[in-house]
Amino acid sequence: MLGLAKILDDSGQHEAAEKLRGYNTPKKITEFLTKIELPIQKASAMRSGQSRWFPMDGIPRGKALIFVSIVELLPEANRFASIFGQLYFDKAYPDNALIVMYIGHGCDERIWISNEEQKRICEITFEALEELGQRPEIRQFMKIDRESRKYVIFTEYTNQPENCDHLAKILDESGETEQANKLREYNTPKHIIGLSLNVEITVKKALNLKYPGSRLFPMVSIPRGKAVIFLSIPGFLNEANRFASVFKQLYFDVVVYFISSCEPMVTNLQALAQLPYEGDALIVMYIGHGADEKIWINNGDEVKIFKIVDLFAKGKCHSTFEKVPKIFVLNCCRNSQLSGPNNYNAGFSPFGLAFSQCIAHYACDLTILQIFNKTQDELERLDRLELRPEMRLHMVNRELYFNPGQPENKDDQIPDVQHIRL
Repeated sequence: MLGLAKILDDSGQHEAAEKLRGYNTPKKITEFLTKIELPIQKASAMRSGQSRWFPMDGIPRGKALIFVSIVELLPEANRFASIFGQLYFDKAYPDNALIVMYIGHGCDERIWISNEEQKRICEITFEALEELGQRPEIRQFMKIDRESRKYVIFTEYTNQPENCDHLAKILDESGETEQANKLREYNTPKHIIGLSLNVEITVKKALNLKYPGSRLFPMVSIPRGKAVIFLSIPGFLNEANRFASVFKQLYFDVVVYFISSCEPMVTNLQALAQLPYEGDALIVMYIGHGADEKIWINNGDEVKIFKIVDLFAKGKCHSTFEKVPKIFVLNCCRNSQLSGPNNYNAGFSPFGLAFSQCIAHYACDLTILQIFNKTQDELERLDRLELRPEMRLHMVNRELYFNPGQPENKDDQIPDVQHIRL
């Protein structure tokens, strides 16, 4: 923000720069209070239901469940209960969101109450979600020259609609109406026009490398890491090959596995999880049938999705994996009715077409979560939301940009895509 204010100063817009500094002055908590009831500061405007925001306007918002196993921490639970109540959460069936909180002992990714009572956190999470019928859809800057830094600061800031609108308002108030309108036009959402049926599509390259920092994952290694694709429906080979091409252009080392049962998928991922890992991220994709939160291949051969994710949990994988962001993309049905990706044409599912093309189009500017949200926007616009495939993120606790094409001219250092039949 200070960098953007300096850009305005350098352009002679001193009044706009001062307003921007005042708008973004951090408000620090001056003291930590011990009383249970704390008033919540109210929002000045509703942010809900647009393409980048989840709807959060239901009354009540949804359900908030708090489990306490240490009696001495009951005041803490009561404070959170008060806060969630002021956020319009209740004990009613979830409308917009669900919050589950546990206050107590734990170790090794487990909730621990006694030696006899332990349970892995991921099992509790996914079992609770299944029971409630929920299907979550997502589960070195200073090295560049001064002018490039200005461009990066301005681009990053104005990529957020709220920031863009506020800056445009400041420009309006400063008499720069023409520049304000240009800025609003720059941030107007642009839909992909037509979904290509070509297997090979070109990934747009980022203009600058987004350097790692406190809010960004490093995404600079060559290769970036492994991308493994498991395909159990031969008719979607084109889709698997398109994702393989896209991930390779993102500088990932890609392997496509053709599977006819779940066991090879589990075995290969177990083996991968036990090896030292060199890379900034891991992508695991499954294209095939699914039902009831399980991967299903044929004749009752199935595995629960959370068990696939759990292979890379802390304590179960090699220590080099523990802080690596892991992206699991599941193009299969997860409800009680057995199904796979809907046939579209030319060997693609609607989700496969939209998600691969959104990665190719937006990875140069957006994070993985923003890309997935764009995919949902495209499917909704095309009225093709039948199966709602899912992305689960593990250890993705910062913003993750793919930085396609950065650093430049590294394509020849990325291994060719492997195809292996298991």
